[in-house]
Amino acid sequence: LKCSYVVQEQEREFLINYGNKNWLIQKEDIPTSLNNLKEVNALLAHQPWRVTPQHIGKLLRNSEWTLPSLIHAFVIMANVRATASFALSMGIVPETDFLSDVSIQQRNPDSYEQADEEQTAVVIDKLLQSNRGNLQNSQGNGGNSPNYKVKVFASVTSSIDNDPCSEQYLLESSEWSQVQEARFNTEFSNISYQDFDTNSTEYEILHSEDFSWDTQGFPLVKRFCPSFADQLDSCFKCIRNLTYESFNDQKSINTYPFRMSIWYYVHRLFGIYHDDFDYRTINLYVHQRIKNFIKKAACFPYTIALEDVANMGVRLQPEEKAHIALLVSEAKKQAELLYALNAVSKYLALS
Repeated sequence: LKCSYVVQEQEREFLINYGNKNWLIQKEDIPTSLNNLKEVNALLAHQPWRVTPQHIGKLLRNSEWTLPSLIHAFVIMANVRATASFALSMGIVPETDFLSDVSIQQRNPDSYEQADEEQTAVVIDKLLQSNRGNLQNSQGNGGNSPNYKVKVFASVTSSIDNDPCSEQYLLESSEWSQVQEARFNTEFSNISYQDFDTNSTEYEILHSEDFSWDTQGFPLVKRFCPSFADQLDSCFKCIRNLTYESFNDQKSINTYPFRMSIWYYVHRLFGIYHDDFDYRTINLYVHQRIKNFIKKAACFPYTIALEDVANMGVRLQPEEKAHIALLVSEAKKQAELLYALNAVSKYLALS
């Protein structure tokens, strides 16, 4: 909704393919079956852990949805959001949407140069140690116990409170966003991202040993939507495995730990716990400023400013920053689908 580039492109494609233009003008003209998706769509976008089998059952009972078409809809919605996340992360916007009245606080290159070089050297050294199998975490006793691992899982998130380019600041500065808010406002527009509370009594952590993409999610999509299941799975694998075997100007280096730390950090933001992953490695490889960028890109990408991309705390090539944005958008897409498909799986078990 807040990515004008994606919205305008999708509207154009919709009309080119003879879509009903009234759907884009008056909410009352939107088909009931699409209107019924509004709540689940909002939850998947911001708090996917709150999607339940009851949501699935309600959609199947009260509208024209079938399980194959509903899963297809989940994939479309998640894919559109992933595209918007990447576009906003990389500053891909129509010229008319340029926020000329937003004053972005520019950094002084000299003030960061030494810190960037030092932090880059630290990450490269840790990656080289990991490549040689020499990297060890000195976390004391109990580092492998389940309780300790969950505590580490809960502690790796980042806070970006008091950011100079806050959500409200950007919204107030964007006339286009205000117009779109009024145009597409629904009774579920007040649903927004909230930090996942690992101690909540209202919902639970989603453990990968209970429901994972490879074991449960992908087979479920394959069962109901075989025409694109393999393509979806290949996309996830392609983005995760993409590498030039370099980090900034350091060549012949395996960046797998860095890439997976980003992927699993995004899943952490949405309460997905991978039982076979050591969450201590996130703080080893992912600088705090990269964490801030990841959280913005995954949770509210419309707040990303030039400073977030220009200064990630370590020196990165432009294509490496683009890869980080792709990792974030695809990991968020997979997180959404895991919760949606988990709800479908539980619905089937109850039926």
